Amino acid sequence: PSLSYDLITRLGEGESEWAFAGGLGLEAGPGGAARARFGAGISLDSDGNAGPVGSAGFELRPGEVAALRASVAYRAAFDGPGLEASAADPYRSAPVEGRADARFLAGVEAMWIARPLELSFGELVIIEKPELGAYVDFSGARRAEGGAFGTRLTVGAGASAGFSIMGLAPMVASAFAGAATDGSGWVFGVRAGRSFE
Repeated sequence: PSLSYDLITRLGEGESEWAFAGGLGLEAGPGGAARARFGAGISLDSDGNAGPVGSAGFELRPGEVAALRASVAYRAAFDGPGLEASAADPYRSAPVEGRADARFLAGVEAMWIARPLELSFGELVIIEKPELGAYVDFSGARRAEGGAFGTRLTVGAGASAGFSIMGLAPMVASAFAGAATDGSGWVFGVRAGRSFE
């Protein structure tokens, strides 16, 4: 089972926004070399939207030298004015704008697991499992007001690594840079965690 709750409050403004999602998920794989995950559920938000959510992902690590990953996600609003793009969406560019009856996200990445770049500074700071590679992300939205199905494709490069201080559990951070193929511009970002975990 899975539950999530997001609350967004803007300083200086009285109103808050919230979103709740719950459902079931499954993760399986023959070990560290491959794994797959699936999830399905329902979501509600403060705008009055309600509908299904789903996601799936796959990871393959041939020889622990490379990581090949793919992920898809879906959100729909059967009731309500339509879904806005969320900052929590795993899309590495500006999403398709406007309210939508349904939103689709997909991404693939090919990463080199750069073991030669692992570093240790006197066991005080350890950099482990660095990854470098390229990605392609897709965002699509069926607009609530009708009209054409909006899409955006972004191509870019990314890097991630785990950072551990004095033996504590590692914190994973990732950075990426890319450009949307529709001419909407460049994107640069830093996130906690790897994009596909």
